[in-house]
Amino acid sequence: MKHLVLGLLLIPAPTFGGERDNVVLRAMSDELARSMERLEMEELGKPHFAAYRVRDFRKLSLTGSFGALKDPYEERGRDVIVDLRVGTANFDNSHYIGRDMWELRPHSANMAVEENYDALRFSLWSVTDRAYKQMVERLSQKKAYKNAKGIREEIPDLSRDEASGRLAEPMEAAFDRPAWEERVRRLSAVFRAYPGILQSEVQLQWTSRTVFFADSEGRRSRQPADEYEIVAEASAQAEDGMMVSDRRRVLSRAIDEMPPMERLDSEVRRLAQDVSAM
Repeated sequence: MKHLVLGLLLIPAPTFGGERDNVVLRAMSDELARSMERLEMEELGKPHFAAYRVRDFRKLSLTGSFGALKDPYEERGRDVIVDLRVGTANFDNSHYIGRDMWELRPHSANMAVEENYDALRFSLWSVTDRAYKQMVERLSQKKAYKNAKGIREEIPDLSRDEASGRLAEPMEAAFDRPAWEERVRRLSAVFRAYPGILQSEVQLQWTSRTVFFADSEGRRSRQPADEYEIVAEASAQAEDGMMVSDRRRVLSRAIDEMPPMERLDSEVRRLAQDVSAM
């Protein structure tokens, strides 16, 4: 079977709010338009629905042990999941499990983290092309199964709803890294006053996410979310030789909603006392 290879044609798509001002949403919209218009294998039909979910994230982890700061861990990434439907809304490739259940895993791929329109378009094109080939095959298997079993009743595979969306503004967190490095050092130094503690850590984890969604029916959304977490953990050895440990966690959606230093210090000291008592 021959496959029609298509280039990245720039097909304008309808705008939604500030969609065209964001390179990620613009690439998603343009690639959706191209896929719906031009993605087709010989006599096997075009997609009738497509959707992208792009997750953009940054992670920073600061860890201290007995008053010393360990190597920080930083990560930056972006990935995409595609939902592609071939056939019609009444009967498409979805809601069918063939012999290989692993094929039900969503089609996903890593994407460029830079705001490079062409690189983003290529990542989206690549994962969509792979998904289309597999969905065409699954639709064929579903048709064969339906005919072999003599199934006549049909329930629509995809409902039609009014398109809507929400483009929330990206978060701009005022994160004072040097100040929090010093706090992590001070909190981890608390355990030095408890000689029974053999191992201990205090870790601040900051995760910043933005989730983009776009589908071929015009739905668009951009939802940012930050998460801050402080984890303190300690371990010691009991008199009978058993290792004992405990931990404390503090979660917050905003850095300015974190408890004050005095309260964090108190929590870490209670942790040290509890583990020492065990």
